[in-house]
Amino acid sequence: MMEPAKGRYRFDDFELDVENLRLTALGESLPLEPKSFRLLQFLIESRGRVVSKEQIVAIVWPGTFVSDNSITRAVTQIRKALQDDAREPKYIETVPTVGYRFIGDCKQEQDPTAAPDAPGGRRKPANLLLFAVGACLALAIAAGLWWTMASPTSLVPYPLHVIRVSKLTSYPGDEREPAISPDGSYVAFSWSGPAGDNYDIYVVHSGGQQPLRLTQDPAPDSFPAWSPDGSQIAFVRRNGSMADIIVVPPLGGSERTLHRFFKIGPDLDFSQHPVLAWSRDGKSIIYSGPSRAGEEYQLFLLSVQTGDVRAVSSPDSDLPGDSSPALSADGRSLAFVRYLAPRNGRLLIQPLGIGTVPSGNLIEVMTSGLGLRSPAWLEDGKQLLFADATQIFEWDRDQGAVQIYAAAGFLGGLSLGPKRPDNTWRVVVASEKEDPDIWEIPLNAGGRKSTGPPKLLIRSTEDDSHPEYSPDGRQIAFNSGRSGSDELWISDADGGNPRQLSHLGAHVLSYPKWSPDGKQIVFHARVPDIAEVYVVDVNAGVPKQITHENPGLAVATWSRDGRFIYASTLVGKAVSYRIPAGGGAMQRLWEGDEVLESADGKYILYSKTNSSGLFRRSVEGDPVKNREEVIVPDYWRVAQLGGYVPVAGGIYYVSGDAQGRPSPFRYFDYASRTSIDVAPAVPGLGRGFTVSPDRRTMAFAATSEAGGDLLSLELR
Repeated sequence: MMEPAKGRYRFDDFELDVENLRLTALGESLPLEPKSFRLLQFLIESRGRVVSKEQIVAIVWPGTFVSDNSITRAVTQIRKALQDDAREPKYIETVPTVGYRFIGDCKQEQDPTAAPDAPGGRRKPANLLLFAVGACLALAIAAGLWWTMASPTSLVPYPLHVIRVSKLTSYPGDEREPAISPDGSYVAFSWSGPAGDNYDIYVVHSGGQQPLRLTQDPAPDSFPAWSPDGSQIAFVRRNGSMADIIVVPPLGGSERTLHRFFKIGPDLDFSQHPVLAWSRDGKSIIYSGPSRAGEEYQLFLLSVQTGDVRAVSSPDSDLPGDSSPALSADGRSLAFVRYLAPRNGRLLIQPLGIGTVPSGNLIEVMTSGLGLRSPAWLEDGKQLLFADATQIFEWDRDQGAVQIYAAAGFLGGLSLGPKRPDNTWRVVVASEKEDPDIWEIPLNAGGRKSTGPPKLLIRSTEDDSHPEYSPDGRQIAFNSGRSGSDELWISDADGGNPRQLSHLGAHVLSYPKWSPDGKQIVFHARVPDIAEVYVVDVNAGVPKQITHENPGLAVATWSRDGRFIYASTLVGKAVSYRIPAGGGAMQRLWEGDEVLESADGKYILYSKTNSSGLFRRSVEGDPVKNREEVIVPDYWRVAQLGGYVPVAGGIYYVSGDAQGRPSPFRYFDYASRTSIDVAPAVPGLGRGFTVSPDRRTMAFAATSEAGGDLLSLELR
């Protein structure tokens, strides 16, 4: 244990002022979150010695479950502040599979009131436990004492227990994005309708019965949110590249448009639930959206009466942005998710002052970061429910987060009702069916037209997706969860003889791509939470990790000559890189995703997150300096649907339309610069699309029973 340090640490132009929680460079303050500051102090005080991840958790996050992803994020923030390069570190060195070491030349200056050195000239190590108490106290003061002004003890049990689960809806189609009314009697939700052709807003009594349809516009409606007095329901209507915030009475009636904004990326994603949150006085709505087309999205406060808008969050410009807002009952805390990548982010809490103005430092709720959504405050303002892709958690400010429910499928949104007279709470959650299989469509001799309906090719009771034909057309690589975790598999071209190639225990594994000679497969995997790129020899079957310290690097592909691997970041805005296949320094290319070379190897093709079109640049010389041109204008990647396949003379592709629905399978011809439909659109289209080398078959992932129902959970 260490005594509270009162001195300063100096290294090069930097100074770490422990007592005042400040990191400066030549007198200029550098931003560091409290956990990152404490980690930097711990590394400096242990300088020259390897500090394991277990030691870091014990000191920096005592008594809290923390994933490697949280540690990596803190190290990344420190490196950014110090302008330190992970590949050629000057201050923080990564020791693979073990931890980190501070390697800088550092001098300590003691405060005059500090304890004298121990005999032998060595200073007693600082007591970081007492330091942590002091740091937390300073943070509370900086945040306006927002926690201490709340009631001293929580009135909500911790943890809550799920005592009953029942189905609220089981309609045909897809029900999602539930919102419980303030009195707990009704649930508003978005439903694709009996035909599954368009999302509208419906209301159903909490005991079931037939739903009441509130909207009938041909544009999709989503993300309903009740006003505090229950007199209005706000929702989002998506129209092309724009989205409207509209209110409607809960029993139906005239609609009123409050505000129009640009959509989030190519489409709003249900995993960002909720997008709207009312203030407790009903005069304002916090919503998530970009200020201008193509920019990161942030949280804005919209006046219901005047339509005035102002920002209440400020994510870094290199991040996708903020969503999933939730205001506490007293209006002094705003919980939200800061997305680092699609379905991957950090759950943060922003203290608020008078007038819903941010006041104080952000506080992070430590989680795995995968699929975070739907924060919901309990009435005491000290506890929070939230969900990820498959679980529901309860978080307490003193005791951290604990899982209280694990779903059989995927979760698409959560809503918390008021406390009931019998001291129970009700949660309604969307349970999404998502079990894609791999299908094939036969094509004619020219590969320009389908000759039959889709036929099942590869199936299991778990997720099978991202099919990819081998260069000789004899095998298919794909990812599957059939072994209990996401792993890489290969089979014969007819789906027979499946064989598992990886045994990584990955949370996510996807985008397998064959090398040009058919001997290796590149893919990305999260093990456990950080996406990195791997290569596996098809015969040896032992994956080799080829990227390090690049959390979020994914969607890897080969160059046509096999000399390079292309990959894109998942953390922040998608940025593409080119990596020598034999090892070496990465070359940053540009903002873009889904990088593939054309069939002749003369062009680099790629898509963009926030705009339609498939782009290309020449590979000659330095590709970064070459002119960008749009090659397929109507390609629009939505929610990772489909993909594209370059072939000699053209490009096969399938994507989404402006409303987020799958498009037909199409072929773009280079010579005529036109596209034709090859096969009709497939409902439930999933991730991954491939064409056999002889162009006689297309394979893709799709869910035959796409949709979801609403579940009612009773908590005590």
